[in-house]
Amino acid sequence: MSLFFYLILLVLGLHATIHCTPPNSSEGKVTTCHLPKQNATLYKMSSINADFAFNLYRRLTVEIPERNIFFS
Repeated sequence: MSLFFYLILLVLGLHATIHCTPPNSSEGKVTTCHLPKQNATLYKMSSINADFAFNLYRRLTVEIPERNIFFS
């Protein structure tokens, strides 16, 4: 079952990259791949959240190193 799952992920990943590749441009046609623009605020917030999570993880592992830490 897991092999099938990974095969599907591989096919979907390849489809996403091939779908965005422009066709042969020898005919003089210019094609562009329109990717959605990402918001700069999204990147800023996600980096702040990641920094907070890693800092919290480091602090918890220093205080109680023998315990498991689970984030949800």
